[in-house]
Amino acid sequence: MTGLEVLARLCAISPKTNVIVITGHDDRAARLTAMQIGAVAFLIKPFNDEQFIEAVHRALGHAD
Repeated sequence: MTGLEVLARLCAISPKTNVIVITGHDDRAARLTAMQIGAVAFLIKPFNDEQFIEAVHRALGHAD
């Protein structure tokens, strides 16, 4: 099962669960698909602390 398949299954089973995708591959198609499926953020390694904290805040539903 690919990561996007796991994401799709998780979002189908638990639509209220917010997911941050972290990958080492800069793939625009995967980013678009992940966001369409329901990911709240798509981070490409390496990423900085600020990007991670921002993604976590979005996942928790906190305002910017």
